[in-house]
Amino acid sequence: MSDSEDKEYRSLEENFDLARALFARENRSEDGRKLMLKQFPDAPEEMCYTLAHHAYTDGASAAVGLLVELELALRNEDYVHLDKYGARHELLYHLYNWLHLEAVMPFGRPALLKEIDDIQEALDRADVEEAKEILEELKDRVEGHTIPPDIDYA
Repeated sequence: MSDSEDKEYRSLEENFDLARALFARENRSEDGRKLMLKQFPDAPEEMCYTLAHHAYTDGASAAVGLLVELELALRNEDYVHLDKYGARHELLYHLYNWLHLEAVMPFGRPALLKEIDDIQEALDRADVEEAKEILEELKDRVEGHTIPPDIDYA
């Protein structure tokens, strides 16, 4: 099976093997950063580093941590960690940040400069309302008020 095949066709054991391979990487955070730099060439390097951290370093560890917590709870019904933030909170924190960063990553410097040019053009035409709309959209993207990518809320 190739790495590019659809996840629906991988067996549970193949998924475990791929997860083990991720954790066996000598520097999965750096490998992830390099991948992000390729996928988002216009994004600042700092954003690529942060995304790699949330996805490949602490995010991956948090996913395993949640699985451990689930198993420990099954082994001991008095196990209380599932009732607290713990592993669930940690995983959600990294997933949220990953999705937020991914939503703004493609934006990058060229897109930001285009938005600034669009605002300037609107102001040159004395179209203050259009300039305000562009600024609001830009602010929403930067603040993370956009819907994360590939999520269907319907």
